[in-house]
Amino acid sequence: MSTFIIHTNELSESGKDYSFTVEPSWLDSVMADADLRGVPGEPGQVRVTAHKIGDDVAVSGRVQASLIATCVRCLEDMRIDANVKLAFSVSPRSSAKELPEELELTPEDLDREFYDGVEVILDDIVRENLILEVPMKPLCSESCAGIEIPAHVRPPADFGVSDSQLETLQKLRQALPDAASAPRKQE
Repeated sequence: MSTFIIHTNELSESGKDYSFTVEPSWLDSVMADADLRGVPGEPGQVRVTAHKIGDDVAVSGRVQASLIATCVRCLEDMRIDANVKLAFSVSPRSSAKELPEELELTPEDLDREFYDGVEVILDDIVRENLILEVPMKPLCSESCAGIEIPAHVRPPADFGVSDSQLETLQKLRQALPDAASAPRKQE
């Protein structure tokens, strides 16, 4: 079910302002596949202005919401406060023409969205823009040490390479010809 809907019969060229509440439960449901969720008790806001330009609708505004993600190092929950600018236009689906099999698209073609002619539904656009605000590898802090390695898995403190092993490797290296000066095989 759609949450953020603009009815095109309410629009004019001068535009109309809309304000929608972004409930944490909505974020939970639409962000589950992205491993994100809303912060309980902290609703966000979608504030946009929509203008009718012929049959097209131009929408601009902001989305503000708080999300919970998982830190990639320590796997603890972390907060992301998103404040995203929105700017897009949509055309009625009836104006979408049948496309040939091979077509070269312009950047404007790729940004074009469509609506059913009666309602502009913002849900997918809001979701997409919030996801784009989340870092690919979220960190709770740059200094996050990550998950602590259990003592029974850690190597012993004296684990390492002895000096005599290093000496043996050094002698072997000196005995080998220098790789940079050695002649190369022709293939």
